[in-house]
Amino acid sequence: MVVGFSDHSNRKYLKILTNDLDRVDNLLINFLSSFSDGLDIYAKVKKNNPLKVVLEQHSFIFSGSRGREILLVRKNIY
Repeated sequence: MVVGFSDHSNRKYLKILTNDLDRVDNLLINFLSSFSDGLDIYAKVKKNNPLKVVLEQHSFIFSGSRGREILLVRKNIY
């Protein structure tokens, strides 16, 4: 899991690199529970990426389309 920043806006991005979707659920629970300052977290994934479903199960919502990718956001993490 890599946390990065956007070049053109004040967004915090989450990039998950994995071969095993079963472990992503636990990773997200631990990662998201470590934030207490109300950050919005963004994730960019390919439209057909199965990781999209896992992110949506953790309150990430569709924010926009970027060609072959979609932008998901999880607002105000507490």
